[in-house]
Amino acid sequence: MDTGSILVMLQDKLPKEETLIMDLKHKLDKLSSEEKNEFINQFLLLNLKNPNIGLVLSIALGSLAVDRFYVGDVGLGILKLFCVNIPFIFTVIIPEGDIGVLILALLFYFASLIWVVVDWFKIHKKIRKENYLKLMSLFKDN
Repeated sequence: MDTGSILVMLQDKLPKEETLIMDLKHKLDKLSSEEKNEFINQFLLLNLKNPNIGLVLSIALGSLAVDRFYVGDVGLGILKLFCVNIPFIFTVIIPEGDIGVLILALLFYFASLIWVVVDWFKIHKKIRKENYLKLMSLFKDN
């Protein structure tokens, strides 16, 4: 398989930056055909994530941090899950009439929703970058 075919197979999983793609192309061009076949076999086992799935998960289930768990950011996923959903717990256990705590819980909730919205725009880029780094780790000179 030639370098162009490999890049076409990977184009939807890699960053859009031309310099990164050219760097990968340059490294692939330096491989012999046997090394390319070995590279293909290894990259098929890499479990590259699909950025589009990450985006859909972020939009549909971002408040449950499913997007962060999909990427592999378990720690940030737990933190996001806690930050976004803890205000609901506070509103349930707040004594009736304590408006100050209710306002604080609502402010915390709206602030944590900013994180959810930011992830809508960032999660697919993060997945693409991590896919690129996984691919680059296959080269022996790295």
